[in-house]
Amino acid sequence: MKIVFVVSLLSAGGAERVLSELAKRWSETHEVTVVTLGKGEDFYGVGDKVKRVRLDITRHRWYNPLPHIRLVRALRAAIRRENPDWVVSFVLKTNIFALLANIGTGYPIVVCEHSQIGRSDIDGRVSFARRLTYPLATKIAVLSESIRGEFAAKYPTIPISKVFVVPNPIELPPAPARENTIPVEGSNPSVISLGRFVDVKNFKALVSAFALVAKKLPAARLVIYGDGPEREVVRALVGELGLEESVSLPGLTDDVPKALSGADVFAITSRLEGMPMALLEAMHAGIPACGFDAPGVRDFLTDGYNGYKVPFGDLEALSSALVRLLESPAERERLGGNARKYVGAFTPENVDAVWFREVLTETRP
Repeated sequence: MKIVFVVSLLSAGGAERVLSELAKRWSETHEVTVVTLGKGEDFYGVGDKVKRVRLDITRHRWYNPLPHIRLVRALRAAIRRENPDWVVSFVLKTNIFALLANIGTGYPIVVCEHSQIGRSDIDGRVSFARRLTYPLATKIAVLSESIRGEFAAKYPTIPISKVFVVPNPIELPPAPARENTIPVEGSNPSVISLGRFVDVKNFKALVSAFALVAKKLPAARLVIYGDGPEREVVRALVGELGLEESVSLPGLTDDVPKALSGADVFAITSRLEGMPMALLEAMHAGIPACGFDAPGVRDFLTDGYNGYKVPFGDLEALSSALVRLLESPAERERLGGNARKYVGAFTPENVDAVWFREVLTETRP
C-alpha cells in the first residue's frame, strides 16, 4: 500500500511524534511518504525508508490568500506525483489544506484530529473551514469515544459512520530503570511533567500547586520538560514563589523514558487534551499520575486506579494528592502497577491493527 502522510512540520509536538513513529513503522511493509507544508527543521526523524517531501511554503496572514493558494496547488501536485492508495493528514489546519488539495484527485483521505473538537482557542474562521471541508474526508480519526461523541454533536450532518476511534500508539520498551535523572541531590521525592509551554497546558497552576507541596515536603522537587512561549512566564512565577531550588525547567528532551526514570509522580494540569501522550508514557513507566479532571484527561486517568483525579483548578486538592503519593511508596507501587497494565491496550501492534482493520481498509481501484 502507498501511503502519503501530510503534516505542517515535524516539529516538537505530540501529533508530530506520533506521525513520525507511524511512518517509520509502516515503511517496513508499505511505501510511505511524509509531506511537510512549511519551512523548518525536523525535530523527529522518519527513518531511511520513508520518502520526505518538503513544500517549504510560509503562510503569514490569513487575509493574504496567495500563500494559501500556492500551498493547496503544491500539495495537490505532490499528492498526484506520489499516486497514493491513502492520504493521511494530521492536525486541524493541515487537514483543511489537505482536503482542499485533494479535491478532484480521487484519492481516499483520512483526516486525524488530535485534540478536543470544541477547543476554545480554535479561531472561528478555522472552525467554519472545518465545517465546510470535513464532509470531503473519506474517513475521520479521533482519539477517544468522548471526542467521537463530541464530533457527532457538533457536526450532525457528517455521518458518524465516517468517524473512527484510533488512539495514539505508545511505544512500550522495557520499563526504564528507576534511577534519578532529575538534577537534585539524594533521594528527594520528585514530580515530573512534560509538554509545550502554552496556556492550555496550564503549567502555572502546576507550579502554584507545587508551592503548597513544598511547604509540607521541603525536599520535594518538580521538573517540567518542554519549551514554548510561556516558559519564561512560568520561570518568572517560580521566582516569585521562591521555588528556584525546588523547580527545574530543563527545556526539551528527545529521551522521554530517561526523563521519566527519575520521577515518582507524574502531574498533568491541562485545561484539555486529545490523548495525553506524556501521561500515558508515564503510566507505561509505572509512574502514577495526579491531575485535574479535564476533557481528554478524564478519558485516561481513573481516580484511585492509575492515579488521582481532582476537580479542575483546585490547587489545594492537587497538592494534597501529590503529597499523599510522594509520602506513600506502597500507594505509588499499587497505582503505578495498574497504570502500566492499562496502557497495554495502546501498543503499536494493537493500534496498527485498528488502522488497517477499520480505517485503511481498501486500496484505490
